[in-house]
Amino acid sequence: MARAAQYQGSVSSDVVAGGTEIVALNGEFDLSNSADFERRLSEASEPEPTDILVDLRGVSFVDSTTLEVLVRGLTRANERGTGFALIRPNALVWRVFVLTGLSLRFRSYSSLHEALFEH
Repeated sequence: MARAAQYQGSVSSDVVAGGTEIVALNGEFDLSNSADFERRLSEASEPEPTDILVDLRGVSFVDSTTLEVLVRGLTRANERGTGFALIRPNALVWRVFVLTGLSLRFRSYSSLHEALFEH
């Protein structure tokens, strides 16, 4: 019996000059790993609230649970008075943001350079 392929997503983070934390996602993100992503996103602003930049360039798939995590992250940032922005994924994944109207809610950039320069 063949097993279905399991797709994994990974999350990493790094703080850059100026204190902005970059949370980078790679792979597919859905219900199976959204809790890990949310935990990492919450830890990014601890112990001091900091601006967060979520790098989605390596993402090949997102589902609604991942979108909810991003919206909660944006809400927490707004409550704390910190910045929250996205580096856009490929056009196919970004289309989910456009179709749901979330592309209008998030500040987003096409590259890391643009995000760091303008953020």
